[in-house]
Amino acid sequence: MNWRSSRNLAGLYPMALIVGWVTAQAQSQALPQAPAEIRSLEKALVGRWSTSYDFVPGIMSPNVKGTGSGEELWRTSPGGFVLMEEEQLHAPFGEMFVFAIHWWDKSTNSLRGMLCNNSGPAACNVDTYFNSTLKWDGKQLTIDMQFPEHGKKMLWHEVWSDITATSFTQTGDVGEVGGALKRAVTIHGTKVSGNAPDSAE
Repeated sequence: MNWRSSRNLAGLYPMALIVGWVTAQAQSQALPQAPAEIRSLEKALVGRWSTSYDFVPGIMSPNVKGTGSGEELWRTSPGGFVLMEEEQLHAPFGEMFVFAIHWWDKSTNSLRGMLCNNSGPAACNVDTYFNSTLKWDGKQLTIDMQFPEHGKKMLWHEVWSDITATSFTQTGDVGEVGGALKRAVTIHGTKVSGNAPDSAE
């Protein structure tokens, strides 16, 4: 390569940088953005939370009573389109693990979700998607999930409320569909860290 060709190539470098910058800007602008509703929920709950549990004796089952402690980890998928919850609970009646996913369904204009846990043989049960209703009003997350029990159609009603930057209150009520619900558990969450590992910005 002679000096002239080297000089000509050198003259192309600024142009290459400009083209690269414009391309990067165009690509970043073209990336889809997660719906505002799921981003609002993520802003409220993403992080690591220490949790304390107070179980009302005999409501969920004869063996479920007393107090417990645990952790909830809320994080997002790349792009922030899916909000994931991982929960671990230590209680007198045993140890529980929960994994849940939440997303905004544009076709129904509603929040949807699915639950996995170690409390029964179903584990990740697709019925939790079809039998649940989720609502987020910007301040309170409500999940209603129907399930069968001893030939009856039951309802689990769970609410995250009083959500602040450092704390939340979570309650779980249960009862027969159409009937009165009874408080089964009250959970208090305290923020341990603001950013969950691997969460999208």
